[in-house]
Amino acid sequence: MSLIPESKKDKVITGNILSFGAKASAHKKNDNEVINATVGMLYGENNEFWSFNSVKKAENSLSDFNKYSYPGTKGDSQYCQAIIDWLFGEYKNEFKNFYIDCIATPGGSGAIANTFDNCLDANDLVLLPNYMWEAYIMFAKEQGHGYETYELFNNEGKLNLNSIKEKIDKLFLTQNRIVLVINDPCQNPTGYCMSDSEYDSLIDLLNSYDKPITLLMDTAYYDYYSTDGSIIRKRYSKLNKLERANVIFTVSGSKSLGLYGLRIGAAVIVTKKEEDFKEFLNSFEYTARSVWSCPSRIGLSIMTKCLSDSSLKDEFYSELENTSAMLLERAKVFKEECKKYNIPILPYEAGFFACIEHSNPNELIERLQEKKVYAIPLGSAIRIALCSISLEEARRIPEIISKCL
Repeated sequence: MSLIPESKKDKVITGNILSFGAKASAHKKNDNEVINATVGMLYGENNEFWSFNSVKKAENSLSDFNKYSYPGTKGDSQYCQAIIDWLFGEYKNEFKNFYIDCIATPGGSGAIANTFDNCLDANDLVLLPNYMWEAYIMFAKEQGHGYETYELFNNEGKLNLNSIKEKIDKLFLTQNRIVLVINDPCQNPTGYCMSDSEYDSLIDLLNSYDKPITLLMDTAYYDYYSTDGSIIRKRYSKLNKLERANVIFTVSGSKSLGLYGLRIGAAVIVTKKEEDFKEFLNSFEYTARSVWSCPSRIGLSIMTKCLSDSSLKDEFYSELENTSAMLLERAKVFKEECKKYNIPILPYEAGFFACIEHSNPNELIERLQEKKVYAIPLGSAIRIALCSISLEEARRIPEIISKCL
């Protein structure tokens, strides 16, 4: 008899982004001309790993207790307050009539998986965009769910609200509740960002339903929307117009603070109903305790220190502005060069990644690798990690792609 039951034998990772990155890194060690556009981490102009001085100062200031001791499963009140203040900024009072709290999680990933687990019935489908971070599917399957996709873009290259409505209506024929995933701004993998009017239209759509809908807002890249962090926080504040749908913001310390490997984040609940609020806290904390027990103490302490300590907070935000400006400049050059070579890029405004449309992405990836450029193949596109390449590489890649098309 097999050690693994039949129902678990299909759990095989395929098309793993990390495997493409490993291949690129191995090649680059022996050839400096290699361009590694696979890595979802920030690198500076000299291909050095990008880190924040304020984050280092926060870490160095911690006592051994605040580095290594057990934290509570939920985190602690200082951490949750720091996360909520950071997420909403000056617009926090827009949610004064809502119940708000958070649960510490291992990165944004833990928050997403926890939401799928606790906000759906067994075998329900999660509603995902057709261009997405592939791990969403794995999280859904691991929690016993399938998935349905909506078309991210309409014919004008804007958010396809008609497709979202069509799929919500379809899912409500067979299930009682829905989790709708929106990754905004700086959508992974396209770099698409919703406008003010798209937020208004999405809210109107969700308000038209009287059945349970959880809007999962994946905020992983929101500090890279622009050098002015208040813009996206103002857009998030529009969600106070939701009448029945609950919102769970999944927060990550990976991108904004560069704490990728420390695996620290949070699930932030925003709801008008006290009953939903209590059930969220109970169920999410129970799952956290039963799956990962408690969050990373050192990650939790660093984030709390950077986001709430007056001696570091201003420095951290200043570094974020400079980092965002660096990334936006790479994106500007990349988009200009794509336009110059008539390369079909999916709608992009800001963020770590951009996508080139192609009917056979695996074939294009192979051609690019022959020319020492590594990227990630998707269903009908290839993903370029602008975060991990230099400004000059961002300028060169479109010309190389044009020769491979």
